[in-house]
Amino acid sequence: MPGPEKGSSKILLRFGGGINSRASEADIDEQECVSGYNFDLDVVNRELRTRRPVRDLGYCPNEEPIQGFITFRDIDGNVTLLVQAGDTIYKWNSYNSWTSVGSCDANAKLRGRLEHISEVDGVVLVTDLSLLEQVKKWDGTTLSDITFSDETAAGFGTFRAKYCAIENERAIFANTYDSVHTPNLIVGSKRGDYTTISVANRPSSSLGEEDPFFLVQPDNGSINGMAKTFGILAFSSRYGSIYRLTGSSAKDFEMTSLFPRSGAQGDEAMVGVGGDVHFGRQGRIQGLSSTSNYGDVEPEDISLPISDQVEDVAEWTGVYNSRLQRTYWRP
Repeated sequence: MPGPEKGSSKILLRFGGGINSRASEADIDEQECVSGYNFDLDVVNRELRTRRPVRDLGYCPNEEPIQGFITFRDIDGNVTLLVQAGDTIYKWNSYNSWTSVGSCDANAKLRGRLEHISEVDGVVLVTDLSLLEQVKKWDGTTLSDITFSDETAAGFGTFRAKYCAIENERAIFANTYDSVHTPNLIVGSKRGDYTTISVANRPSSSLGEEDPFFLVQPDNGSINGMAKTFGILAFSSRYGSIYRLTGSSAKDFEMTSLFPRSGAQGDEAMVGVGGDVHFGRQGRIQGLSSTSNYGDVEPEDISLPISDQVEDVAEWTGVYNSRLQRTYWRP
């Protein structure tokens, strides 16, 4: 906890638990350590405790590497989990029972996250980080390709995307492919119909409020991250900047700067964590809440206490566990 020292106006900040390898030994608190692994921290109890052991939950029948997961929770709370192992997509249950529900390119990296779920439509939209498979849907029973149409109701053809989020009754896709790769493109579906999309309609007063639309990442960079939190849908560019989607309809949607020259590094280095967005960049992990709330200020450097250990990390993979309120990072 911060507290003034006697006879001085200086404020002393303590990390309060875990590894604080950047500080000198004289400044290490009794609840901190300079190195270690396989210990657990609690948000209330800062005592270092041995991490719980890892459990084997099951093995994919084809013994191929696991490339992706698809999670669906329907409006009644029923949950299903799909696992992509090589070129096979399995439905898995907690009793280690596996059922093949489809196939895909063995090099695909399918993603069906909670933010991809449209509960009104009863589906989770499935994207591919490798852009080898077109966007699919899973309704808890059937996995199938989505048939898209454009703003004129004509067939759209093959449509692929790396990232997706359901926001205000729209599906928002980013880093897309339709005959050509457009890594800088953001595609928004028609409101209330995720199957109607457009790569011809820029937001303007001539469009209807519910119309589909597209936008270009303002720095024209390759989009490598997309995350949502309270009131924010943020996009990152590789070696570029972070922007947010603003507006309320196809008449006024636009991209505005959120954090210049600080794009995430890695295809999954940007995660929504409740009331904040965390992102991994070269040599550090940061949060966006201070920038979003207070303007162009220095963001929170979450990795500051271990900055000497991660300064050479070029890319990150991050994932947030909302039940445990923890973000896990893999350099």
